Amino acid sequence: MGIQLQIMQTLGEKIKVLIKAKGWDMKDFAEEVEYNPSAFSRMLNTIDQEDRIFAKIAKALGVSAEWICSQDEIGKGNIPASFAAPAQPESSQPQADELKRDIAELKKEVVRLASECHKRGVVEDRLLNIIEHLTRK
Repeated sequence: MGIQLQIMQTLGEKIKVLIKAKGWDMKDFAEEVEYNPSAFSRMLNTIDQEDRIFAKIAKALGVSAEWICSQDEIGKGNIPASFAAPAQPESSQPQADELKRDIAELKKEVVRLASECHKRGVVEDRLLNIIEHLTRK
């Protein structure tokens, strides 16, 4: 009969797993919680639930400090599905190209309408107001 040794994750280790699950890198996350990026990893090695930064970290991760503390081991299937970083589209280039075409068509239409309004004697200030109103929608 052997002795089973269960090593618990430290609070800092749990936080590191959650940061990665959210899709952050340590430097960007440190900046998000307004902590010196070069000292962030070292701080996580000694973080305590009483530290002020802990509440800020939990809030940035979108979970409660109590939830982090209550988990024996984070990362073994107990991270809620809603917690994971959103999936990135495979390629946004086709969408960007389509958007550029739409913008070009709109610009042409605005120029056509502006020319038509000018021919009809619409005051230019009024024309600018119309264009501004249309672009807000």
